[in-house]
Amino acid sequence: MGKNNLIQLMKEKAAGVGTIVHEISCVSEAIKYAVDLNRKKKLKILTCPGLDQKDRDSLQDLCKSSGMNLLKEHRYFF
Repeated sequence: MGKNNLIQLMKEKAAGVGTIVHEISCVSEAIKYAVDLNRKKKLKILTCPGLDQKDRDSLQDLCKSSGMNLLKEHRYFF
């Protein structure tokens, strides 16, 4: 099965369980989408581990301007 067929199958299966599928081409677009989605749902806390510092700063600014708090990333090693 080719990549495009797998993507289409994933979209169909996701729709069947009420999942939102939104195609995003870059990290900055994903950050904006996450903040917008959380703002629409009136959520106040967001976390996004694994971002580089530039993207984390951008997310922090968007959260602040949207009235949300960005949780600090904590890493635990066992």
